[in-house]
Amino acid sequence: MLKQSFLSLGAGIVFSVFAIAQPGPPPHAGPPAHAGAPAHAGPPANVGPPSQAGPPSHAGPPPHAGPPAEAGPPVNAGPPSGGAGPEEQPAAAEAIVHLIHGIPDVPVTVCAGGVVVLPMFSFRETAKLALEAGEYDVAVVPLAADCASEPVLATDEALPLAAGGSYSVVAHLDAEGEPVLSVFENDLTPARPGMARLVVHHTAAAPAVFAKVGRFTESALDIVTHPFANLAEESETPVVAQLRPGNWEVRLFEEVVEETDPLPPPVYGPAPLQLTPHTLCLVYAVGALDAELFLVKIVVPLPLF
Repeated sequence: MLKQSFLSLGAGIVFSVFAIAQPGPPPHAGPPAHAGAPAHAGPPANVGPPSQAGPPSHAGPPPHAGPPAEAGPPVNAGPPSGGAGPEEQPAAAEAIVHLIHGIPDVPVTVCAGGVVVLPMFSFRETAKLALEAGEYDVAVVPLAADCASEPVLATDEALPLAAGGSYSVVAHLDAEGEPVLSVFENDLTPARPGMARLVVHHTAAAPAVFAKVGRFTESALDIVTHPFANLAEESETPVVAQLRPGNWEVRLFEEVVEETDPLPPPVYGPAPLQLTPHTLCLVYAVGALDAELFLVKIVVPLPLF
């Protein structure tokens, strides 16, 4: 039998609130004695009121100034200065689409909605798009061709993107080595407290495999998965596990063995994985077993609650 082990950790958040004391009005000196003009020298003390120019300090960046950072380049934009968390959380009317190139030796151009979104895209590369919610025809055309060209690969129908959703579009080989385009919707629900979620998809020209996810030494925390195959996206069953943060490794094995049997040599790996709390680690096996087989990784921040 195949077993999975999990360990949960707690998490907490502390907020700090501060206030700035505002000086009260100066004491009223009362009417001066009838000492004549010199008594009127007091009014310059009212020069104090210009201190009320302080309010312009509120002209600094408003609290909501952060989100415009997401308006930057939608492709390969990289993490904003605010950290990786907001990067994956799309604007209210946007969806995030991750593109993965898993076909060896075929550089291409990628179009979405009839517009070039990636002029050059090569094997093992990934990219991220922020697109307004709606329906998009996704097409892969020969390198440097325009979107009106005959596609190498295309979605069978328009891809519906929901506002706030996360999707992966993978150009890869099926089990027989034929190029296909698969779409997966990513689960952005929170992981267990202090944990990371790992999802492994089989999108390579290879027979069914099973994976071992573990430490660099044999451990009771190691997970040996069920066999999973490169099938149509509707029936593909990925490996899903919730793991504690830290350094892990993934190895792929071509044949299923009994738990008590020694593991055969892996067909791929070990491949290191760095898992951090409250993240989704997406792993795609791409390429071909008899040629170039690789694991492509994407890390997506998850909400805390």
